[in-house]
Amino acid sequence: MIARHIEVNLKPEKFIEFKTLYEKEILPLMKRQTGFLDSISLVPENVNDKSVTISLWRTKQNCENYHKKEFPRILEMVKPFLKDTPKIEYFNVEYATFRRVDTVAA
Repeated sequence: MIARHIEVNLKPEKFIEFKTLYEKEILPLMKRQTGFLDSISLVPENVNDKSVTISLWRTKQNCENYHKKEFPRILEMVKPFLKDTPKIEYFNVEYATFRRVDTVAA
């Protein structure tokens, strides 16, 4: 399993719009991707200019396919909300205890 960590610095006045876009368009798109397992989004308390998302993928290849095929389109969608370029890192998942409730793309 691979984890994709993406950190974005947001324009504070665009936070609510960004959150809506993520929930209604980006997350549903991710859920349809082959190998997508789960995602967790984090925002600091009392701050609305940063977001961290960790997505979990079955394989590195699944994650790379998403990054090549879908991420450029997503990046264009979110550009108006960003202060700068997102920071992306990849991690091997050593241990996870999450349980899926939603169905995922096979």
